[in-house]
Amino acid sequence: RKERIEKAVDDFVQQAIARIEKEREDMKVLPNTTNAQHQPINSENQHTTRRFDSLMNKFAGGMAKVDRSDFRKVFDYGTPDVHTPPSELQEVLILYSSKESLPTRTNIAHAAVYNSANESDAPLVSALEATENCDALNVIIASHAKHTNNCLA
Repeated sequence: RKERIEKAVDDFVQQAIARIEKEREDMKVLPNTTNAQHQPINSENQHTTRRFDSLMNKFAGGMAKVDRSDFRKVFDYGTPDVHTPPSELQEVLILYSSKESLPTRTNIAHAAVYNSANESDAPLVSALEATENCDALNVIIASHAKHTNNCLA
């Protein structure tokens, strides 16, 4: 019985190691990938690493930024924009849960998923373009009062 338990534990550990190694490989991007949605635009802006690892893909596979005033003009979700002074937080962060929800333009979609060699910031796009393929949009309003350590869960 002890030998069976040891074998089961050993098999489990080997499977876990194989999964971790596969996830590491999935995070790497081959320079000549055949997926047009994730091809670098040019050699000067070569994207090499994913913004989020494979463990986060169901929650956040990519991200983009939108000017806050543009976002408010396009989406009226009922809450007055009084929580943040105009001089602070001028951008909205959009997280994409799937490659199908990414913007249609290939270069924007790619920049939303991958960090580039010369810029790690998310692409800044219009509210309409950022959400053109979103079937649903969940808005989280977070207060960022000074001297408060806030967390989102």
